[in-house]
Amino acid sequence: MRRRRGLRRGHRLQVGQCDGGACAGLQSSCLALHEAKPDLPSGTYPLDPDGDGQAADFYCDMEADSPGWTQVVAPGGAGTFDPAVEGACGDLGDMMGPFGTGDVLALTATAAQVPHTELRVVAEAVVMDSWDAFNGEQLIIKLDDVDIYTHLCDSAAPFSCNQETSACGNGDIGDGLLPIATEAAAHDGDAIALSFTSNLDEPIDDESWGIREVSVFVK
Repeated sequence: MRRRRGLRRGHRLQVGQCDGGACAGLQSSCLALHEAKPDLPSGTYPLDPDGDGQAADFYCDMEADSPGWTQVVAPGGAGTFDPAVEGACGDLGDMMGPFGTGDVLALTATAAQVPHTELRVVAEAVVMDSWDAFNGEQLIIKLDDVDIYTHLCDSAAPFSCNQETSACGNGDIGDGLLPIATEAAAHDGDAIALSFTSNLDEPIDDESWGIREVSVFVK
């Protein structure tokens, strides 16, 4: 099974060993680790999702408002994007894209056998050129063909998607970075199928988008 970049297989931990001065048995998920040791901060911890005694390092989001999220896809790590379109938007930096009307960027990945019932996505969108609120133009993320995130952008209201200055594309209209943090969505099973898209209706040289820094967490 392919593991995300940064996971280390092969070191064997025994129940009761200590990590960073905090003792807890080897757990299957960050949620289980939090339940065993509620005072642990966010950070990287050894977990054993499949229970075979072989530990792998996972990043755990232990923020107090919703602790116990296990990162199973990290930027530049495991998971396959299709189509594999790589581009850049000036000072805004590298991205996957640009994409336009009708385009879909699919991400297939696994939950690395981490037991869970929920999933959420953290990413950045690069929003370029003339998005129009009066047309209801939105960035959309789907999980198994169900919308889990929509965001309305309007280039005439730069605060909506941070389109303050032109970095690429049409020099008369601003481009911006939109932080994405989806709400928790119901999900079980190991296979993860996400898609990023929009409802834009003009040519790609008039309005477009890109995606970068994608992380997927499960709990």
